[in-house]
Amino acid sequence: NHIDHGLSTVDLLFVEEIIAGTKEDKRRGRGREKFYLYDIVNNSRSGLDVDKLDYFMRDMRNANASTSTCNFQRFIELGRVYAAAPIDANTSEQEHFMICYPEKMVNEAVDVFAVRFRLHQTIYTHKSVKKVEFLVTDALVSANEVIRIPGQVTPSHPDGLYRMSECVEDPAALSNLNDHILTVIELSSDPRLQRAQQLLKMMQNRQFYTCLGKTSYNRYSKLFRATDLQIEDMIIECSKEGCAQLQKQ
Repeated sequence: NHIDHGLSTVDLLFVEEIIAGTKEDKRRGRGREKFYLYDIVNNSRSGLDVDKLDYFMRDMRNANASTSTCNFQRFIELGRVYAAAPIDANTSEQEHFMICYPEKMVNEAVDVFAVRFRLHQTIYTHKSVKKVEFLVTDALVSANEVIRIPGQVTPSHPDGLYRMSECVEDPAALSNLNDHILTVIELSSDPRLQRAQQLLKMMQNRQFYTCLGKTSYNRYSKLFRATDLQIEDMIIECSKEGCAQLQKQ
């Protein structure tokens, strides 16, 4: 309950807005004189925010990827709040406060986005990473109805136990859900988890799903709006043309 933590309804709205990156004309959690607070978590002006800097450092460390000499700490140490005039002098837009950085940090700022590009290219969208992601996702989906995570007792969860897919509803349960869940699945003797265990074993043995093909599409294409079942039907239909025919499970 946000009231127990000393937060008002407006404070709760503010937290939601800074995470979502709400546009200026839609912001209701704080007045214009406090708009610089929105730059901290999800900076819609420059893209330089603690969210990006945090996961850059985390992922480079976990993946042992020394992709940059950029000192991210300098953005925190040298950032200052200044009043900024409207870009267009003829507009009715009011003066606003924003987080600014010294001009001497322009190279570090460019390097941040170069790091982002390299991380997406070498880690986030790397073909081997995506193969592992598919197997782990399918294993977790398969185990979702079996595994229970302890959290707070609520009317909807009188036993205080949550499915993995429900943990987002409860902070206590969410904090208890971490990478250790994969070990729990692997060591379980519950026969209902055999499929999930098989998928994790495939991941460890690098027995990845076979790529049947690939295609490009944009938001205006039929594929962008298709459901998983529709995409499955399309793949099966394509398999009839010159290759081994696939069947639905």
